Amino acid sequence: MLRIVMLVLGPYRPDPRVEREAKTLSRQGHRVSIIAWNRTGNLPPYETFGGYELVRLPPPLSRSFAKLPVLGKLFAKVFVTCLFYVRSVIVTMRLKPAVVHAHDLDTLVPTIFLKWVTHAKLVFDSHEDYPAMLSEDLGRVGYWLTLAVQKVLLKAPDVVIASNQAISRKLAGHVDAFVVENFVDLEWFEAASRAPINRKHTNPIAIYAGVITGGRGLEQLLEAQPLMKSSRHTIGWRRTTSSRLEGNMSKAKHSYQIHRLHRARHVPKTYSHRRRGSRFVSADHQ
Repeated sequence: MLRIVMLVLGPYRPDPRVEREAKTLSRQGHRVSIIAWNRTGNLPPYETFGGYELVRLPPPLSRSFAKLPVLGKLFAKVFVTCLFYVRSVIVTMRLKPAVVHAHDLDTLVPTIFLKWVTHAKLVFDSHEDYPAMLSEDLGRVGYWLTLAVQKVLLKAPDVVIASNQAISRKLAGHVDAFVVENFVDLEWFEAASRAPINRKHTNPIAIYAGVITGGRGLEQLLEAQPLMKSSRHTIGWRRTTSSRLEGNMSKAKHSYQIHRLHRARHVPKTYSHRRRGSRFVSADHQ
């Protein structure tokens, strides 16, 4: 039995991919703890789930954060993120882990430090193509800078996991990554969105189940619709963080013939990898 500590740079409400991995490890007899960041400050500091524990650490982002200018937001977020890193390192060291598990590139720096000081094995779980995701805000310079930082940091993990084959191929020049795919269960989506899928339908169906926000590929999904003349799009989401993007989704329901646009209460907690004919199902896991 191993003591495994996972680190996520988010509040964990819960994160379906992290949850699935934590439950799987717990069922195998390991002691799993998840260290998360209580950014909103209104979530319980400690919870237990099916076989694993969750610790949410401060500091929360101030309510005045959104009113700050761009540079102010940048410095404020860097500062509070570093405070969270320090607290997460202290808590993790007290747990004396045999394995530390970094979920995404933004948690890799503190987990590398933990590997050095605790001699634990380090697992890096790449949920996103981080350089590409940040390039939307930082441009090509930000992309190449993030790519260079990622290349250096990838020398430290003992094991690297990628959430899909595309990310695995991008990491292939630096490390060999195991692929643990993350796809939504079609039965869950049908029940949650009340959008039954025609099992006899042979055309491609693109499904997104997650948060309507930037950096999720939704705009590209809509732009691709005219090139996918025979496909249907089904979009469901947990909460909206972008009114502009939500407006685009509503317009696209008519202009791009999206099959259904539905506000689901939550993203799925149970994920599986399924391919039925030409149907390809993807999911947001934030």
